Amino acid sequence: MDLDAFTELLTPRGQRALAEAVELRNADPVAAATSLRRTYDAALASAALTQARLRERARAKFGADAELMYFTPHGLEQATRAEVAAHRAVRLLAVWHGSHGLGGVTSAAGPDSPGQGRPQPASPEPATRDPYPSGAATADPRSPGAASPDPRSPGAVSRDPMSPGAASPDPRSPGAVSRDPRGGASGEAGSGMGEGAHREAGSGPFGGGPGGAGAGFHGAAPGASVAGLGEGRLGGAGEGPTGGVPGGTGGGTRGAAPGDAGEGLTGSDRGWPGEGLTGGDRGWAGDGPRVVDVCCGSGGDLLALARAGCLVDAVDTDPLSVAVARANAEALGLAGRVTVRVADAASVRPEDYDVLFADPARRTARGRTFDPMAYSPPWPVVLDLLARAPMACLKVAPGIPYEFIPEGAEAEWVSYKGEVKEASLWMSPGAAREAGLVRLATLLPGGHVLRGTGAVAPTGPLGRYVYEPDGAAIRAHLVAEVAELVGGRLPDPMIAYITGDDPVDTPWAARYEVEEALPFSLKRLRAALRDRKIGNVTIKKRASAVDIERLRSDLRLSGSESAVVILTRIMDKPAALICRPASSARPA
Repeated sequence: MDLDAFTELLTPRGQRALAEAVELRNADPVAAATSLRRTYDAALASAALTQARLRERARAKFGADAELMYFTPHGLEQATRAEVAAHRAVRLLAVWHGSHGLGGVTSAAGPDSPGQGRPQPASPEPATRDPYPSGAATADPRSPGAASPDPRSPGAVSRDPMSPGAASPDPRSPGAVSRDPRGGASGEAGSGMGEGAHREAGSGPFGGGPGGAGAGFHGAAPGASVAGLGEGRLGGAGEGPTGGVPGGTGGGTRGAAPGDAGEGLTGSDRGWPGEGLTGGDRGWAGDGPRVVDVCCGSGGDLLALARAGCLVDAVDTDPLSVAVARANAEALGLAGRVTVRVADAASVRPEDYDVLFADPARRTARGRTFDPMAYSPPWPVVLDLLARAPMACLKVAPGIPYEFIPEGAEAEWVSYKGEVKEASLWMSPGAAREAGLVRLATLLPGGHVLRGTGAVAPTGPLGRYVYEPDGAAIRAHLVAEVAELVGGRLPDPMIAYITGDDPVDTPWAARYEVEEALPFSLKRLRAALRDRKIGNVTIKKRASAVDIERLRSDLRLSGSESAVVILTRIMDKPAALICRPASSARPA
């Protein structure tokens, strides 16, 4: 799909073609194309069918909004889930409003903080799937001191260049265990499912911002009082899924902008009563920050920022992506809060805005890249933008090497339903007061937050239970903090499994009860499983070079029972643990 074909797709004729393509999206591709080409030219038919397929794929990330949005294949692949983007946007707004640095943005005390009491047992749920099913990772070859005894082994050890002498596996490795003493709990207290921020009470997934009380899906930002499903932000009351932005009351699907009453899909902007899809656009004078999004892609993040109350100026070097992002803002009724233009990120002056948001492209002509120097814009350009911004949020891949994280940044890893989705680097004047790197992990949709406290996990013998930390905690080098939460220890000092003698429910780890532990041997493992009549196994591994699918075949299982087999190392010796889930889920 090129720019001309997409532009035609936005015309009335193009919209008819798209509607027909949506009806044909489950049909045979050749038959669907043939049917459309009876009425439309090949370019328009192809563009319509492409959008219909992309919208279907986008539902997993954008929900019902996907039916109104437009996408490019690369833009959709890099786009953030709507829930994660909303979390980031609300957090950005809370930081900007009345926050003295990043430390008070998210709750670090309560049940998620080591030393503040253990989590209470929660209702069992289906076990969260392993976010790293292969378990394979290697030490970063760019990291000084990195060493890997086996390129397939996630137990590879690297030295964190930001903490001299601190032994730690590669931060991208699911076997990473941190000895990093940096960071600290901030002492805030949060209550409710979403915790919220800075002594607030939140009962929605994201809780409230500083001083607020959140009761809906996204909760509230500072000082808000909320009563509807989506609630308002910053003094607004909303009755739609997103509610109103500052000072407004929303009666439409997305509420209204500041000071207005909205009756249409979006309502209206300040002083412009709106009854249609978008309402009036002119005269918007919100209380939110002016944000520049320098790599906007298809616009998923700028939409979340605009909905949270920000005024967004977005740029991208790709004219098609710019057209798609602009169309999405129009389609979702946010055009009055968004401008999108073709420009290079390096040409932007972040000092002219309140906040810089950047999501550098992480794909090249050869596919996905994990090297920040190969990002677009390149890492040196990104760092220059960060240095000039009053406040910044930089979205990066979860496996970013620690040596690339700027000094004074707060690095947040976000997991959604047990799967690590992204990392964000937060920079603000308040962050400069922190020494070194501040690390935290966030679990969505529950809104749980865990910060580095400098905890050091003890090592000891295998206990009755094994805990598998969430991937966000592992990436953030917070395994010791999770161990402290459950009163556990490490059976091997270099591998991110925790063991303990008591059953403790926590959102930060799945728990398994160990029924038998034996030195790894195919023959012994096969016999043990056969004796237990186990015919179905879930195999997990960490610091093991065993090929899981080959092992599954070689075990030649038969029987009616199920088990979890964990392949790992205990005090550097290969081991196989036959377990059963003791808690069926990480409580949300």
